[in-house]
Amino acid sequence: MLIKSITLENFGAYKEKNTIDLSVKGPKQNVILIGGENGTGKTTLLNAIKIALFGPYTYGLKTESSKYTQEIYNYLNTQALRENANNFQLILEFSEVENFEKIDYKFVRAWHFKNNNLKEELQIFKNDSILNESEKEIYLAKLKESMPPQLFDLCLFDGEEISRIINDNLLSSYLQRLSKVVFNLTLFENLETDLEKFSSRKAQEEGSSLDNEILSIEEELQQAKANKEELEQVHQEQEENNIELKEQLASLQKDFETHGGLYKEERDDLINQLNHIENTRKELSNEVKNYIGTILPFQLNKDLLDQTVKQLDSENSQQVFKEFSSNLNENTLHSILNDLDLDEKENAQQTLKQSLLTHMQPEYDESFHSASNDQKNKVTQMNALVKENTPDHYAGLLEKNQSLLEDAKKIRKRINTHDQTNEFTQMIQNIEQLKVKIENSENEKENLHAKLKETNENITSVEQKLETKEKERYKAHKQRNALGLIKNLIDTSKDFRNMQQQKKLHEVQSEALSMLKQLMRKQRYISAISIEAESFDISLYDKDQNELNMDKLSAGEKEILLLSLIWAMFKASGRRVPFIFDTLLGRLDKTHKSTVLSKLIPASGEQTLLLSTDTEIDEFHYDLIKPHLSHVYTLDFNNEKQSVSIQPDYFFTVGNEESK
Repeated sequence: MLIKSITLENFGAYKEKNTIDLSVKGPKQNVILIGGENGTGKTTLLNAIKIALFGPYTYGLKTESSKYTQEIYNYLNTQALRENANNFQLILEFSEVENFEKIDYKFVRAWHFKNNNLKEELQIFKNDSILNESEKEIYLAKLKESMPPQLFDLCLFDGEEISRIINDNLLSSYLQRLSKVVFNLTLFENLETDLEKFSSRKAQEEGSSLDNEILSIEEELQQAKANKEELEQVHQEQEENNIELKEQLASLQKDFETHGGLYKEERDDLINQLNHIENTRKELSNEVKNYIGTILPFQLNKDLLDQTVKQLDSENSQQVFKEFSSNLNENTLHSILNDLDLDEKENAQQTLKQSLLTHMQPEYDESFHSASNDQKNKVTQMNALVKENTPDHYAGLLEKNQSLLEDAKKIRKRINTHDQTNEFTQMIQNIEQLKVKIENSENEKENLHAKLKETNENITSVEQKLETKEKERYKAHKQRNALGLIKNLIDTSKDFRNMQQQKKLHEVQSEALSMLKQLMRKQRYISAISIEAESFDISLYDKDQNELNMDKLSAGEKEILLLSLIWAMFKASGRRVPFIFDTLLGRLDKTHKSTVLSKLIPASGEQTLLLSTDTEIDEFHYDLIKPHLSHVYTLDFNNEKQSVSIQPDYFFTVGNEESK
């Protein structure tokens, strides 16, 4: 199957008609690069391809149901619904080779509202001729066999899914599930099941008690394994549902926050922040006002204030001099002379007084203010305040006040945006409902895990019981009867299936090792890969055939190993399917990213869709993949229009025709 194009009309964030050409120009230009930031519609594009092909089977449903209708309704463009549009559709064009002839198909899956009920209509065109209902049913049945939905899922290399497989150590179980689908081994499993049912029927007719007992145990074992498979399937669906719920929650929370939504705690916190800012601004304003009303006038006349302080100091000295002079009477002078033990000659007192006054005489003797001590103290205090409080300090307070004002405006805008938008209340309710669903899903997963453990223990017990009974039958030489022949035939089928599986796995080991050596930085680190056919456990060996500890591989090296194994399985199967790599490169370093882009992706079949964010592929890595590109697109989400636009270029190649 080669996909030629996909058209989305009012589907997801794709408003009106949006067509993406996915055709390839040749075997050496087999890559279509689609870039887009998170939330721009890359996952919607992949789901649209799957829904266009399989409809209800996308969700494991055989026919349309309320669940399927709800899933589709969730994808309908919100803006188109508000405008009462009634045209929602997906158009997928692809080609297949049938009997050595290329056939072009076009699927048109459309939805319309009729009496407020959503209805689906599917049209299939084969070489531009529309199929009737009978022909359509025949082709859909054939499509589910040649390209079942689970095979499409396995062709999708999701970066987050790859990371989960690595982190949860699910590599063996994933490869086992992949091998059954791509190698078409389920045909033999179904044959063995039919033979076992026939054997069970014949055993009842033959009446052999031992054979009947063994068949009963085999039926018990078969039922236990069926229960296990069903539980594993339910567990897988529960895991996928859990992931989907978490993605919905993350998307809804992102929309809620992007458009200004606030939780109650956030709104209360913003109110508190606003009150705190207002109180702080009030305090700053009061401090500035007090400065302007008291200190600033003196600050502006600082020189005059300094002169006044000096003049007051001078006048104070004059006052002291005058008081000193008035206290130098004859008795005081006489006492001084006696204390100094000087003879009191003629004019001695006058000479002493004159000397003292000369030395005590102030420099200036002018007096202007005649200020009181209280007035002098106030002038001195104000001079000290002027020196302590600089204008730069209060200029900083004004700047801080302005900054706080801007912060307050932003907070008020967020609060007003939230308070004036009624949709936020519904979004909060949806968020809480999703959280409850996720919690319930987690609990259900734990219950399923416990049931799986119990089922595995039961299978082990039944297998041991079956082994004991089969030894008894062997001793009783019952193998020549019809039931024994059927058992031999079943065993032969299993042996053949295992042989085919081992043959394919040997091919996978060889191809995976070859690709791994091209991709890994440590090219001589791994010299051999071994896949255990029963458990699908992976073993790695160095050049001396010493087994390597896989836990010592980095996360990027484990991802490279997994990609090499999956690529090798598809190559060994010979299936002609498109490969899809969804944000695969984010966890790889530059070297491994380069080898994946230059070696793995171009070798991944006839058609490869590569979905990338703006951080995954820079200009250096773009140049590596450029020779293999047929088309390049960038998905851009317009927040104002709430829709996706498709640009025919990559993030950093806008206007570069050559790169297009």
